[in-house]
Amino acid sequence: MRKFYLAFVLFVIFQLLIYPQDKTTQLNTNALSTWSLLIESGITLSQTDYNGTGTDILGRFSFEYKFPSTTKSSFGYKFWGGGGYIAGSDDSKLIKTFRTGFNTIGAGMIYGL
Repeated sequence: MRKFYLAFVLFVIFQLLIYPQDKTTQLNTNALSTWSLLIESGITLSQTDYNGTGTDILGRFSFEYKFPSTTKSSFGYKFWGGGGYIAGSDDSKLIKTFRTGFNTIGAGMIYGL
């Protein structure tokens, strides 16, 4: 236990000796991250009135723009869109299996602290 306390005290002293960033050096906090392009993919898990639960694919992209700021907070816009499929199966139905496509599109505002 004594070694643990010694290691903890040395860790704290070491952290105090490291010079932190000066706040005046960060004038524009998000200048390099004003544009973002995101591409995502995943799976859908359908829970419908069909007995069989189906899995299928989906994809989404989004584009973000954040206005340059000299404060810690940021404001911007986000646009997204995507699509995928929902699938399922049930032997007791007239249509045994189904696979339905869907599309999404949207826009919003971003406020980050």
